Amino acid sequence: MKPNKQAYIDFILSELNKGNVERNVVMANFGKKWQLGNRTFDRYWEVANEAHREQFEAINSAKLEQRIESEKEAVKRDIISKHEALEILTKIAKGTAKRVEGQVIMPSPGEQRQSIETMAKIEGWFAPKEIETTDKTIQPLQFEIIKREDKTT
Repeated sequence: MKPNKQAYIDFILSELNKGNVERNVVMANFGKKWQLGNRTFDRYWEVANEAHREQFEAINSAKLEQRIESEKEAVKRDIISKHEALEILTKIAKGTAKRVEGQVIMPSPGEQRQSIETMAKIEGWFAPKEIETTDKTIQPLQFEIIKREDKTT
């Protein structure tokens, strides 16, 4: 592309990036700098608009990818997995000591019992077993189509 043509397109692009998206406003600013006809301006206007649209889509795509990545990281940081929870509960149930501000704290028997109960709930130790039903005589549903009478006459 010739240097002048690229300068025209760059000028229109800069106007679009400033927020001047109306053709007449950009054409007035363009006309102050260069004396070109409407048809020539329209050709550059179309090229610049297409370039602006591509830039805008690329920026929005990059923003979306960044937002998705930051959300993934937030989820990883804030939520512990089932296995991590079970590991913590196991340590409490076994009576493993923990340090808090330099003091050694042992879990009480109540905390140990509660952690075992919680583990039982998570693992489903006391869940009822599935019982197979013996009645297998289920009849299929039948539908009737009812015609509506035409009441327009």
